[in-house]
Amino acid sequence: MDDKVKDVPDSGNDEIDLYELFLVLKKRFKLIAGIVISAVLITGVISFLSPPVYRSSFIIRMFSKNENRMNPIISTGEVEKLISELDLLRKEKQLNELSKRLNIKDEQIKKAVKFYAKTPSDDKDLVEITLDIYDRGLIPDLRNGIIQYLNQNPYVNERITTWKDNLLQQKAEIQKKIQEIDGFKNFLISQIKNDRAKYLGFNPLQLDEEVIKLKKELRDLEDTIKLLRGFEVTIEPEIPQMPIRPKKALNIAMAGLVSLFLGISLTFLIEWIDSKKHSN
Repeated sequence: MDDKVKDVPDSGNDEIDLYELFLVLKKRFKLIAGIVISAVLITGVISFLSPPVYRSSFIIRMFSKNENRMNPIISTGEVEKLISELDLLRKEKQLNELSKRLNIKDEQIKKAVKFYAKTPSDDKDLVEITLDIYDRGLIPDLRNGIIQYLNQNPYVNERITTWKDNLLQQKAEIQKKIQEIDGFKNFLISQIKNDRAKYLGFNPLQLDEEVIKLKKELRDLEDTIKLLRGFEVTIEPEIPQMPIRPKKALNIAMAGLVSLFLGISLTFLIEWIDSKKHSN
């Protein structure tokens, strides 16, 4: 019988422990409430005083020499590096140099918070550029400044010039071929009219087909030369209506939860220290 009595668990211990914890929290309620209220107030003030930061993105396409766009004028990695260099100037407070590169006034460039680039998916000629900025009205100016800066890159200009020279040379060669075929066709027509060429061995209409083919190539080359450029915007940046930060409600809620946890922890720590002092 005695053994059975000893094996019966004391069901009241848990209730007593929880009640004691409640008494400790009740005893230090003002301390906990003070910590929570202070944290919430401080976080709220900081959140409401912090300037809003807006974010916008736009996508640029790099000119590619081939029709399948597998040979871009500059790699996406190089573009990302150029944008990161701009952001590094901002971090190092070299605002004069940054304003010169982007052709934006010094007082305006101070409103830039961050900008960076990344390649969407596995595309080899598209780059997404993201802007974080205090003044959302400055987004179009930053967009134009970045595009101008990229297109004025010496390497990009050199590649464009080289490609343009090659295209102009191809154009001249095609024009020369067309003139030669037209001249030869006119010669044959004159010979036929004078009964000097009765058996040509081919159909003269084949010359017209070749001229039509060459003229099509010539038009394609002229279109390519007109469109020859370094970078162009394929998706324009939108002007955001809501800032990405500060997230006031979230910040206040997180401050309340964290401060509540800290307040409870501090309460039990103080109570433990007091109990140690009394036991000694």
